Amino acid sequence: MKLIIGQKSKGNRPFIMRTNLIYGPPKSGKSSFVATMPNTYFIATEATLDDIEGIETKLDEAGNPVPVETWPEFEAYVKWLCKNKNNYKHVCLDTVKNAWFLCRTHFLSEKGLENENDGKYGYGKGADIVHMRFMGVMNKLVNCKKFGVTFINHEIIKTFTPKNQDPFDKIYQDLPEKQKTFINSLCDNIFRIDTAKVSDDKGGVKAITVFRARATAVYEAGSRLKTMPETIEADYNKICKLYEKKGK
Repeated sequence: MKLIIGQKSKGNRPFIMRTNLIYGPPKSGKSSFVATMPNTYFIATEATLDDIEGIETKLDEAGNPVPVETWPEFEAYVKWLCKNKNNYKHVCLDTVKNAWFLCRTHFLSEKGLENENDGKYGYGKGADIVHMRFMGVMNKLVNCKKFGVTFINHEIIKTFTPKNQDPFDKIYQDLPEKQKTFINSLCDNIFRIDTAKVSDDKGGVKAITVFRARATAVYEAGSRLKTMPETIEADYNKICKLYEKKGK
């Protein structure tokens, strides 16, 4: 890669070349949204893509999606994608937690351990090794800059009790805190998928799928794009237009 010195960055990469996280409950439209993004490859780590037609991913002989089953296989896919001979514009990891689980179980099997803190590693050291391996591959996926990346995750709900206040439910990504913080740091957009009611053309009300793009006390979200609204319809073309306006 040729380095250019003395010029300022333009900050005008289109949405399809951005790094995003989409999280929410199962069957809420996370994978279906990414499937509308052109020239996208899915690295599936769970069997949830069977009902989405036309996606590019690992397939069996019958043409059905097959999830990646081991960490070495996952690493091989990342290496292959970063060569990008197929000119993919986007890669979707579905889901992040399962990728982390593959990394962790591979380390335990490799070292003959039941837990990262067992054996010669001592408390915390084994977990640090797993995390560093996980970070290395995720950084490689994002930093090759030949395509954008969307991470998909599920959500969990926990009851949060502030001091001297009533408890309330809080929505979290279903990922350990250390790995969640790292993945969040890679992302231009952190979207929580949701539904919203809007008026239809006949004067009635309809439900649409939306992204919550700004954090509240109840859930985590955010965007580096200053013009990203708090809530936006989960429509690829509409989000692209926000980035097109930014580039003008």
